[in-house]
Amino acid sequence: MRIVLILTVAIVPIAAQHISFWGNNGMIRVLNAKCKDMGWLSFGLHPEWYYLNRDSVWVNTPEFTGYVTDRQHYPKLGFSINYAIVDYLETRARLDLFGKWYEQVDDQVHRGDPYPVIGIQAIEWGLKGGYPFVFNPEMPSEFSLGLDSYVRFGPGLWDYFRDAFERDSIFTDSFEFVPYVPHDPDFGVRFLTSYRLGPMALHLNYEHLLTGRDKPPSYVPQGYSRPNYSFVRGGVELIGGPVFRLLFEMAHQFHFEGGDYKKDATIITPALRLSTSDFSFTAGIDYDVTKEEGEWNVFAGFSVGGDLVVEKRPPIAKLTGRISDAETDAAVMATISFPGTEIEPIKSNPGNGYYKISIPPGTYRMRVEAKGYRWQEKGLVLKDGDELILDFALHKKVATRLSGKVYDAEDGKPLAATISFPGTKKNPVQTDPATGLYKVVLKAGTYRVKAEAPDYRFKEKIVTLKEGQELILDFDLIKVGKPIAILTGKVTSKEKGEPLEAVISFVGTKLPQIKTDPTTGIYKATIPPGTYSVKVDATGHKSQSLPVVLTQGDTKIVNFELEPAIKVGQRIVLKGIYFDFNSAVIKPSSYPVLDEAAKILKENPTLVVEIGGHTDSVGSDAYNLKLSTMRANAVRNYLITHHNIDPSRLIARGYGESMPIADNRTRAGRELNRRIEFKILRK
Repeated sequence: MRIVLILTVAIVPIAAQHISFWGNNGMIRVLNAKCKDMGWLSFGLHPEWYYLNRDSVWVNTPEFTGYVTDRQHYPKLGFSINYAIVDYLETRARLDLFGKWYEQVDDQVHRGDPYPVIGIQAIEWGLKGGYPFVFNPEMPSEFSLGLDSYVRFGPGLWDYFRDAFERDSIFTDSFEFVPYVPHDPDFGVRFLTSYRLGPMALHLNYEHLLTGRDKPPSYVPQGYSRPNYSFVRGGVELIGGPVFRLLFEMAHQFHFEGGDYKKDATIITPALRLSTSDFSFTAGIDYDVTKEEGEWNVFAGFSVGGDLVVEKRPPIAKLTGRISDAETDAAVMATISFPGTEIEPIKSNPGNGYYKISIPPGTYRMRVEAKGYRWQEKGLVLKDGDELILDFALHKKVATRLSGKVYDAEDGKPLAATISFPGTKKNPVQTDPATGLYKVVLKAGTYRVKAEAPDYRFKEKIVTLKEGQELILDFDLIKVGKPIAILTGKVTSKEKGEPLEAVISFVGTKLPQIKTDPTTGIYKATIPPGTYSVKVDATGHKSQSLPVVLTQGDTKIVNFELEPAIKVGQRIVLKGIYFDFNSAVIKPSSYPVLDEAAKILKENPTLVVEIGGHTDSVGSDAYNLKLSTMRANAVRNYLITHHNIDPSRLIARGYGESMPIADNRTRAGRELNRRIEFKILRK
């Protein structure tokens, strides 16, 4: 049985300790193809020690005769330095000291140990280049290729130290130690590949070693020479986080013809590594599967480190987050920008919607835009070292639809026409020849809409569409050569002066109806000359009709002011009705107001109204109630006598001072409270 204990100490300035037994970045004996960042410097100290038991050694002395078990010890001490010249190139140097020591067991008899043998096993200089191909930095996912070359010198024993060659000959002859032979430089090259996918990393190394000419001492048999070797090493890392890693290596060594000492071996190595930013511990087992009985080594190693080369880090803040659909939470690929800065826009991941960006500290407007969605902006104030998670839930844009009809302005027949949008890239649409109807989906905005049909004069209208709006826009086209006139104007509410969305029709003709612009109340009709009865209808308002005479080439402006429609329960104050003091006699100056009220009753012959009389608070309640009733009846009698209004449609009632509409303590308030009201009881 062979037991090996290896202790490794390394001073390494890296973010996490992952040091191979060669002294640079890697697993145990498998190297990582990826180089460290420029300026990365490491110093390594690697002591090793293992021993072999020599079973059944025959001892024949006066004190004891029999079998004992001795041990062969092989101490080793390595020093290394590694430096990243640039991001993709490293150089390293390594010095390995070795020794031999034979332990003669003193259990039965004191025999004494011979002096140890020490020397320089190898002086090595190497150069490594590697380049990573990064597929996804977030997972991470990357593939690296590398090449490592080295030259190794073998000085051999220190002859001036306790007669090393003489002692080594004793060790070789008497104790069956393998001799250490100086040699000319060896040359080696390693081809490296590494692949990282999330928590797993794979490494594969192929190494070929060309051995130099051996210089054996006199006690080594002539003909001793080392063959050229190749090594194939593979490794798997399972990364359980920043501290914990499981390692598994498999290596095969095979020789080429030309050497006298040929040794092929296949070794598997499972190991565990615990690491922080400045410390790591590695332990595992080497098992040689090529030996008949198997040969295994137990090893352990640790490393400590610190930053020897400190890179000055610029101030930075990190932003991460997810862009999603506000309704479905599905991932959205969006463009993320910072208006007013020189920061290049980035895109979120189309698969999961995540984004990640590092930017200098400062105050920003962060804008997120995606096709088919409303953009969003948020203000940010970032400090050095901030790590902010900022999600965006985008709302889809609601379609804006424009539809309408194109028809002959004279007879209203539908036309096969082309609807275009000058000044835009929107393709024209065609109307249905049978119905003259068209429909188109547009983005919100202002458009010139043009309607054209063969043998007809084209017509243009300007419309402003809001997001989600559905607007009807009709076109009445006039044949080329037909006489025309233009009627235009505005429809407003007489009560408030606001523009109205109204329908304008030409009574007794085949001309189609037109609509006013709902925002401005403006209408425009191109029609043949003639005399028309123009009727205007608007929801919640009384209709209005006016006669209009148009001649060839006329452009006439006719405005309409519509009164609010009468509603059941509505109260109308008849302003300007006055009575003699403490009397129900109507003053003649009030007759025009009553005549206008009679006109409303005649225009609406089914109306039934209550005539309510009201007083101020001067006088007793009973007196004011009686006076208000008398005044209400006086108004009723006037409407019946002078305008022949059906008495059944008029109900007089006095309320006295019970329903004031102003403060009776002031003169102005009392004047307002003295009034006559119409209340609509039935239409």
